[in-house]
Amino acid sequence: MKDNIRHILWDLDHTLWDFTANSDATMRVVWEKYALYELFCSYEDFIRIYDMHNSILWNQYGIGMISKEQLKVARFWRPLEGAGVNDWKLSKEISDFYLDDTTTRLNKTLPGALETLAELQNRGYHQHIVTNGFKEVQYKKTHNSGIGKYIENIFISEEVGAMKPRKAFFDAVMSKINAHPSECAIVGDSPDNDIVGAQEYGIRTFFYNSRNCLAEGMNTETIDSLGDLLNVL
Repeated sequence: MKDNIRHILWDLDHTLWDFTANSDATMRVVWEKYALYELFCSYEDFIRIYDMHNSILWNQYGIGMISKEQLKVARFWRPLEGAGVNDWKLSKEISDFYLDDTTTRLNKTLPGALETLAELQNRGYHQHIVTNGFKEVQYKKTHNSGIGKYIENIFISEEVGAMKPRKAFFDAVMSKINAHPSECAIVGDSPDNDIVGAQEYGIRTFFYNSRNCLAEGMNTETIDSLGDLLNVL
């Protein structure tokens, strides 16, 4: 081990678990199963509208404006309602199917994820998941994808009682793993959720640019592939 780092804190979605590929595989099933082609011009148009509402609702959930259940269902209800189908029950059915199917269909990890986890484990690092995702699916994703065999703890915001990147979230993590922030590094794809808050807390940060985002203005180490992490830790 280099420096004083003993613990690696991993974001899950878009960092280890290939959210984009897994979600798309299920959404294409949703498109056919619920005949959404009768409501939208194209699959791409449906996804564009869904993504817009999903982003807005996640922001509202993050500041406590709506509940988790409202978020899960409304991100489908709003596109359907906009297409003339005001049906909360149907939206909940689609939501339940989507959340279950994404954890069982592909379970694709991002390139190099399992290999990097295995090598870091061999080197003696303690590895943990830190995520704001829903507990009923994050555990399944971690287990079904093979990620779980390398992970010691899974910290999910709704179980912790605070969302990443709030100080209370990292306080809970440090207490559980019995570590000082200087002994930890975090790897994630979100500047807001994974990098800025962790830096303020004193955790070493690695921005994994898995979605080709601009990282301007961030004073952080950037990796373009997960394997790069092995050369800097």
